[in-house]
Amino acid sequence: MFHQCFIKFKDQKGINDYFLWWPDGDAPQDLVEYRMKVHLFGAVSSPSWSNFALRRAAEDNEAHFPEEVINTVKNNFYVDDCLKSMSSNQKAIQMVVRTSDFPLPEGRIHAIKVDQQQPC
Repeated sequence: MFHQCFIKFKDQKGINDYFLWWPDGDAPQDLVEYRMKVHLFGAVSSPSWSNFALRRAAEDNEAHFPEEVINTVKNNFYVDDCLKSMSSNQKAIQMVVRTSDFPLPEGRIHAIKVDQQQPC
C-alpha cells in the first residue's frame, strides 16, 4: 500500500528518505545516493499518508461507486486492512468484490485475506 502512495517531486526535497545503492546492483562500483519516490514501510508517517490517499480516492470517486463502497473505504479501512461486519456471507463477498474494484492513484485495493466467523 505504501508503495502506491507517490511523493510529488517538489515535495521529495523535504523528506529525508535517502538510501545508497550500487549502480545496476554491481558492488564493485561506487555507491550512488537515491531518494525514495514513494512512502516507506516502517516510516512513522506512512500509515497517515496511506489513509489520506484512500479517503481522497473515495472522495474523488463518489460518483462512480455505490455509497456503501465509498463509506466502507472512508470508515472501515486502516492502511490496507478493512474491518467490517456484514449480516451474511453473501453480502460480505459482494463487498469484497466491489471494494477490490475501487481505484487508487496507482492501482486498486487488493483483497488478499478474508476472514469470517459464522454465528454460533
